[in-house]
Amino acid sequence: MKNFFFLIIIIVVVGGGWFFLRLQEEGKTILRFQIYQKYILNDFGVHFAYPKNYFLVEKQINTVSRRHFQVTLLEDTPENRLLVEGKLPGREGPPAITIDTFQNNLDRYTGEDWIRRTSFSNFKLGNGVLEETLLGGEEAFAYSWSGLYEGRSVVRADENNVYMFSVTYLAPSDQIVKNFNSILQTVEF
Repeated sequence: MKNFFFLIIIIVVVGGGWFFLRLQEEGKTILRFQIYQKYILNDFGVHFAYPKNYFLVEKQINTVSRRHFQVTLLEDTPENRLLVEGKLPGREGPPAITIDTFQNNLDRYTGEDWIRRTSFSNFKLGNGVLEETLLGGEEAFAYSWSGLYEGRSVVRADENNVYMFSVTYLAPSDQIVKNFNSILQTVEF
């Protein structure tokens, strides 16, 4: 009888543990898709996921000689929506996450050259330190800079485009920085 009771307890514990792990695994999958939505830049060969509590603004910023496309992610608040719609008095924008793609098939910059040689990078507003990193499994460079807000950018270049993922924030502990780091983990080329 003791052995039977002991066997039942083991089965319950093992089964309960397995059930809990499955539930947790399924919860993560469900949770991931409830919190994030996917964005695909087909023309530029990159996609990423971003939090559902953000809204996205796309903008062509081409010059006569170069293509430049920007995606801005802002926290989805009534104030931010009104600001983007031009329904509030002019002022500085809120902290944001931006994804810029710049044409590179004419200049063929490496990521480091583009960062150091163009003003788009904001690199000269920082301390001059470049960190090697990966973005979407590819070689990239990260650096910090300071302007109206504090900023952090991660840049990857290939033969056709330069991709710059940036975040602006007030303090390194801000939620937008955590969201930016999560977005970087979802980037695929």
